[in-house]
Amino acid sequence: MKNVTLLLVMLFSAAAVSAQEKDFSSIDIVVKSFYEALAQDNGDARTQQLAALFTKDGQISSVNHANNNAASIKNGSWKTFYAGSTSLYTSYSLSNDEVERTVDFYGEIASVHSLVYQTLTQKTSKKEFAQLYWMQLDLVYLNNRWYIDYASWTNQYQNVAVEEAILSDTIWHQLSK
Repeated sequence: MKNVTLLLVMLFSAAAVSAQEKDFSSIDIVVKSFYEALAQDNGDARTQQLAALFTKDGQISSVNHANNNAASIKNGSWKTFYAGSTSLYTSYSLSNDEVERTVDFYGEIASVHSLVYQTLTQKTSKKEFAQLYWMQLDLVYLNNRWYIDYASWTNQYQNVAVEEAILSDTIWHQLSK
């Protein structure tokens, strides 16, 4: 029994070290690692992976639309947000497939916009639910690597295709000096 306990401690320690030592020098690695962390069933491993990805004071905002288009908004620190999401992870397994991505960056800041296809599988009944959502990640480059400083997302809702969110509709304004 002592050997099994020691082996488990070593495995969890190795997972924590590998999350902290992972190479986050590219935006692509950070984004992929974020979606992997969100899909992680083990709460401790998910928290360790997110801790390696977010700045210390990183924030999250989510806007979820119900079938009647009523929106519920949650925001706060990434730690508080995921601590409040345990019931979701207890009931469902998540899978996130990034469909499309755009990245805008300048120097040490970057903004990532993704269209994501999410599948939730209910653990007891194995029933699947799917949705598209639009994700935005704001990243900062510090100490030779990228960190997520802010994440926000909204799910697709009735009569408004989330695919349109990725289209560029920026209007440039000439500012007077």
